[in-house]
Amino acid sequence: MTRPLGTFTVLLIVVFSWPRGAAAQVCPATPQAECLCDTQTDDCRSKLINLIRNETVGIDVAFWFMEDARYTTELIIKHKAGIPVRVLVDQRANDSKRLNETILNTLRDGGIPMRDKYAGDILHHKFMLFQGQDMVEFSKANYTGSSFVPITPDVNYFDEVIFFSHGVNRFLNDGVAGFDMLNPSDELPVIKNNGRDLIFMVYDKNTTRFHDLYNMTDPLLSLAQSCSTCTIHSSMNFVPLQNFATRMISRVDKETQGIDAIVYRVTYYGQADAMIRAVSRGVPVRLITEPTEYRNPDRLWVAKHFDRMYVGGVQMKWRQHEGLMHQGSIVLRGLGEVIFGTSNWTTASNQYQDEHNYFYSPSLGKPWFYAFFADQFDRRWNDTTNYVPFKPKPPGSPVYSLPVNGAVDVSSSATLTWDGGPWAHLYDIYFGTSPNPPLVATNLELGSPTAGVLEKYTVSNLLPGTRYYWRIVGKTWAYLGNSGSVWSFTTAGTPPSGTGTPSTSPFGGTPAAIPGTIQAENFDNGGQNSAWYDTTAGNVYGAYRSTDVDIEATSDSDGGFDVAKTKAGEWLKFTVNVSTSATYTLETRVANVGTGATFKVFVDDADVTGAISVPDTGGWQTWTTKTGPNIQLSAGQHVIRVYFATAASGGGVGNFNWFRFVQ
Repeated sequence: MTRPLGTFTVLLIVVFSWPRGAAAQVCPATPQAECLCDTQTDDCRSKLINLIRNETVGIDVAFWFMEDARYTTELIIKHKAGIPVRVLVDQRANDSKRLNETILNTLRDGGIPMRDKYAGDILHHKFMLFQGQDMVEFSKANYTGSSFVPITPDVNYFDEVIFFSHGVNRFLNDGVAGFDMLNPSDELPVIKNNGRDLIFMVYDKNTTRFHDLYNMTDPLLSLAQSCSTCTIHSSMNFVPLQNFATRMISRVDKETQGIDAIVYRVTYYGQADAMIRAVSRGVPVRLITEPTEYRNPDRLWVAKHFDRMYVGGVQMKWRQHEGLMHQGSIVLRGLGEVIFGTSNWTTASNQYQDEHNYFYSPSLGKPWFYAFFADQFDRRWNDTTNYVPFKPKPPGSPVYSLPVNGAVDVSSSATLTWDGGPWAHLYDIYFGTSPNPPLVATNLELGSPTAGVLEKYTVSNLLPGTRYYWRIVGKTWAYLGNSGSVWSFTTAGTPPSGTGTPSTSPFGGTPAAIPGTIQAENFDNGGQNSAWYDTTAGNVYGAYRSTDVDIEATSDSDGGFDVAKTKAGEWLKFTVNVSTSATYTLETRVANVGTGATFKVFVDDADVTGAISVPDTGGWQTWTTKTGPNIQLSAGQHVIRVYFATAASGGGVGNFNWFRFVQ
């Protein structure tokens, strides 16, 4: 189907034509031979250089970036010999392609007329047109020193195919080839509907996207000719005029025997979904891709879609050889079709960038074109040295943020917050009152794979005074996971009766008396999260009591044992009996190494002290008495909880021998 365009002035119109049924050739360096050139083994640059050298009418060039000075040298020689040379560029490539600016400056200094696409999405064309020789070169390859010639054949090379075709027709104005111009409101590639096989592109004088860059003073450049009947040939696809994904997917969905794709970058759902859909209907899909794109931190969605296709049953390999896998082609075995061109499987390449793609079908009568790509794919797929099976990778571990480990007085609705890192897309949430919390949600797509963007999951209707545990497992779309540790927090309030919270009782059977001294090791009887909370398993010293609280013999003169190795978030409960309502002064016997440690005292779940600093005594058995603060206590039985809040620079909150309440 062809698409008619309205009246416009033509910038550049080219038509490719192959002899019907002609056989493909191994690309020789001679200018006139039509062929497909494989950069794995072939020198595709020599043929292109010879085309430049042999041109006698005019050369038109468009590129995203160029780094090989061989081309600029030859183009400038032609220009100085009086052969018109015109170049379309995009200076935005200079930001990431270090040699491109030098190349543009060389072309400028050589007098080459240049137009620049400065707005909208990038100019992603890569072609050279040779009017006098009826030849056109186009591919996905950029004009670099490694893209057209293997560094070492079959060992170090860029995967590309360079297409050389003859049959270039131009619209002429007064017998002179001119940079014809589109209507200023257009920026559209077109073709004259004359039955030829392949079309190329046109560009306008639209100053909202393009502007004259250098050497645009030649009067021939302003020659124009109206074309009111130009149409796009059915075999061609030009983005942004036509959507690449829409057309590609429509062909993929019709394939019934097999799909072989080579693609550099995938960030768009539609094309990945089309491959998965083909597998689900019984069509085998094989795909070869580029490993550096899989974990490219600038394009986090590539990993997602590679993993999705892998899980969806697409057979996948990627480059093992030195160099780069940059080709873009799809072989549709049952249809006998090939899709070849510049577009990646991305939103920009599908809709917005300047791209050119060729949709070959058997009706075009060139079986050699299909045979080349089919044979090339089989050769690569069976090459176990240069192409190896795709192996998905797991993400990093999630880094927790809130609630902080061991937090107390947390609301009945808490938002678990963490950073899953750049390669995690899905999350399993483990949450509950058990230290080994159960799975409550799986494969949730939360937040963003961008590092520093926090993921969140809210848990509600939590019981008061209850300790909860949580764990996050970050996963890729290949469902490979990496788990964080178990964190916990305790909600505010008093545990309701009948909730199954383990009971506590005073150590020795009798509440500790206030006023008086409470030995730190004589915390209440009961288990983890009821009478005490400790972040490490077991009593490392094995002294005095069989709990997870670390208790050691002390050299202090008052008390045979102390509680040691305290960590931030740990706590101890003491059931006490206050004889008289009064204000009491708290005295604490401590030993510590380092500065910055604090603890708090809660009475019946109320914080009555705020943070109390723990002094640096210079040794774990070098003891001092910390005096204060004052605490108002009412007569009767209470539960005192000592909460170790922050660790010192030495790593612990301190060693504690006793707590004394003085009236």
